[in-house]
Amino acid sequence: MIESKRDLSSLSAPAQAMPRVEAIWQHPIFQRELSRIDHLEADRRFCKHDLTHLLDVARVALIRLYELEIVLPRDVVYAASFLHDIGRAEQYERGIPHDRAGATLAAKILATLPSHAQFSSDEAHQILRAIRHHRSQAVPPKTCADMKVEDADARVCGTDANSDTQSKAKYDPSARFERSTAPEYGTDTALSGTLVPEDVLAQVIAWADKASRPCYACPAREVCKWPDERKNLSPSI
Repeated sequence: MIESKRDLSSLSAPAQAMPRVEAIWQHPIFQRELSRIDHLEADRRFCKHDLTHLLDVARVALIRLYELEIVLPRDVVYAASFLHDIGRAEQYERGIPHDRAGATLAAKILATLPSHAQFSSDEAHQILRAIRHHRSQAVPPKTCADMKVEDADARVCGTDANSDTQSKAKYDPSARFERSTAPEYGTDTALSGTLVPEDVLAQVIAWADKASRPCYACPAREVCKWPDERKNLSPSI
């Protein structure tokens, strides 16, 4: 028998709207870059970076956060997921690493959202850190200035990139998220150790980016450059 403290009739209720994510989706820069990526990856044999992937990352990240009993705003997780690969076309055409190009493009998007869909400077800071570091196993830096992408990042974070006085992100070293079990998948990008609050989004997006890929069913698996230890070789999430 299923037991729940909530009214199970809510299972059939419409999903909660996310106006801020909708604003990202409708933003002309986002639509332009996603179209460029779709065009450039039309004949790609390997994993694509289309809307399906962006949604997969968001949903897998939320599942993982739920498993770890960590609460982050759903639309902030979706925003980081939608934007984490937005620099792909710049990498394909201009050779700029897509994490760097993506952070620059995302900063411009976040800075020009409608007034009703603005993210706070703290939320924007976390989103940009997640984009800039979703390919890295290193812990992201603690200030917007450390991202060193372009001035747009500093403007979103409420600082001036040309100023000598950069405001520090809120950081309480005693406020750590503890977890009792380690994720089984992805040793290089799995959530590891204890997490300070501002590291959570960056690490879960990096983890979900890999965990969302069904490598076990990929027809290009044998020629993929990823070593087997990085591949998701069974349905696990």
